[in-house]
Amino acid sequence: MTKRNYTLIELLTVIFIIAVLAGLIMPATSLVRGKARRTSCASNLKQVGALAMQFSNDRDGQIPLYKVDSSKVYSLRDKTIENAYRNKLRFSNQDNAKTNLTASNGKALMWTAGLVRYAKYNMNVFFCPSDERDLNIFEEGKNSSYSLNYGNDDRPGGTSGGTAFVKMSAVTRSPAGVILFGETDAGLLGMDSTKSASSFFSTYFKTPLARKPHSNEFNTSYLDGHVDFVHTSDLQAAFDKDAYKIK
Repeated sequence: MTKRNYTLIELLTVIFIIAVLAGLIMPATSLVRGKARRTSCASNLKQVGALAMQFSNDRDGQIPLYKVDSSKVYSLRDKTIENAYRNKLRFSNQDNAKTNLTASNGKALMWTAGLVRYAKYNMNVFFCPSDERDLNIFEEGKNSSYSLNYGNDDRPGGTSGGTAFVKMSAVTRSPAGVILFGETDAGLLGMDSTKSASSFFSTYFKTPLARKPHSNEFNTSYLDGHVDFVHTSDLQAAFDKDAYKIK
């Protein structure tokens, strides 16, 4: 029996079919990876919400302030960070992996510094796997992939640089409908409530977005502890429903 040779047309046809199948598979694989990152991000954000509740339970119901003033620096343990070498690239000016946490800029003003003790100094929880920015838990606007909802006393995180912590007892709306943490373009989630919605969105959810963490879907954490995602097209509806206010 003679061996049959394939013609050039047959070989090209097979190659074409393989290329088409690969073209169909690759987007699906990318979509699965994206969903996995979003799920991992949601898990981190849920842990951050739980850390905030631990903070609140230890402080008579106080919710962490977005940023405290210099007279109320968040307390940190004077110790080296056991897992700092894993997070070395997350901190500016930290050449020594065993440098104390407070050495980054000498002040612990951001809410992330207030919660890191409850995270057992594991900084990874504050960062979304899809966020490749150079972040530093002490630097405002770049301290985390997530932001505490702040602006004034009708926001969980109070006012930036203020001294008055908002208490859980002040929350009069359903906790399931009040946003506590969320992902934003600039790492900021706050405004004076007297400002317009257009000012809020032009500042914190710019168009086009500089960073699209999950195909324009932002993970969001609520006061009752649950985590959901909000599409950019639904942000206005959330704002109109006062989802950023505690009362």
